[in-house]
Amino acid sequence: MQRRKSYRVRVPVPFSFTVIDAGETELIGKQVPDSKTRNLSVGGLAFETTLPLKVGDKLEMNLQLSLSQRVNAVGWVVRSEPVSRMEKISI
Repeated sequence: MQRRKSYRVRVPVPFSFTVIDAGETELIGKQVPDSKTRNLSVGGLAFETTLPLKVGDKLEMNLQLSLSQRVNAVGWVVRSEPVSRMEKISI
């Protein structure tokens, strides 16, 4: 059953992000220069990170759609769950 309002596409889009607000203040200003989406839609995206992000943390993101197209956005963490490194994730 699809619970989302927007259809999600499994696509690894390269992006970078900076934590601009967080419950754990030591995370503010942390930058991750080389991340990739697991999936994305009009309403959001999913990705993995080693940073201990929490619901409500605010991120500035820069997605590289193509060599000439970048999208800059600000977003909030709406779900965060630990992923075991033993799990294999296919993209």
